[in-house]
Amino acid sequence: MIDIVIVNWNSGNFIKDCISSINNYSNGLITQIIVIDNNSTDYSDISIKSMPNVNLIKLESNYGFAKACNIGSSYSKSKYILFLNPDTIINPGVFERVFKFMEDEHNSDIGICGVQQINNEGAVSKHSNNFPTIFSFLYVTVGLATIFPKLGHEMNYWNHMDSRQVDHVIGSFYFIRRKVFKKAKGFDERFFVYLEDLDLSYRVKKMGWKSMYLSDVNIKHYCGGSSRNAKSNRLFYSIRSRLLYVEKHFGKSSFFIILLATFTFELSLRLIKALASFSLTIFREILMSYLSLAKWFFKSQNSD
Repeated sequence: MIDIVIVNWNSGNFIKDCISSINNYSNGLITQIIVIDNNSTDYSDISIKSMPNVNLIKLESNYGFAKACNIGSSYSKSKYILFLNPDTIINPGVFERVFKFMEDEHNSDIGICGVQQINNEGAVSKHSNNFPTIFSFLYVTVGLATIFPKLGHEMNYWNHMDSRQVDHVIGSFYFIRRKVFKKAKGFDERFFVYLEDLDLSYRVKKMGWKSMYLSDVNIKHYCGGSSRNAKSNRLFYSIRSRLLYVEKHFGKSSFFIILLATFTFELSLRLIKALASFSLTIFREILMSYLSLAKWFFKSQNSD
């Protein structure tokens, strides 16, 4: 019925608690929990080895989130796949609600489903997105979306207290029909981490399927369980994924526009903010991230 794919990379006790919550509230709907371990070094993979329903696949290096998810999906035989972050806790009724919703013949055009998520502070997370445009990316890059949120593509102006169709639900709980995932050829592995889920949602929409957000059941999402261990790389991967998305869906000209705005407006704003907070550590991390971004850009241009 449902196979769950979890990508683990140094997520500590998060993944153990996550799997315990799955087993507690599976109610016979979960066929297997496929854990793809991206060469963790914190022994988190060992801690879950003997847990019920776990199929642990260890990789020899960190392949990134998108590729690891694709590897996990290759072990799935069920009608549905749930891609779930290790820093989440399943609450009662979640699996039954989502499964029943997707099985309803009136919802046969829904390819992807997400649920309400409660963040670290106990508040409802405003995580859904509209599909970005070149202008919304530009507004985000130059900082205007911070002042005028509706200019960006994040739906943080909506309180997420009602169920509705959306363009995209966040990948921390990404419930998808396996036939849809296969037809879309899975996640684009050029995205090491970040925006691979948004890219897939966009491609699924172009195939004629819809995405649904359900507000009447929820999970706990601690946000950043694994990425906390790689703070210096998060900014680099985030911006790189944005540029990859722009180039893929809007073309080379748009790519260079966003690239220019990234290294002028956005870099300046980030450095000014770091200085204002008197944080030399953040200032240094920003510079290192942008240096990595520059190296990636020149390397990618030379390889074309």
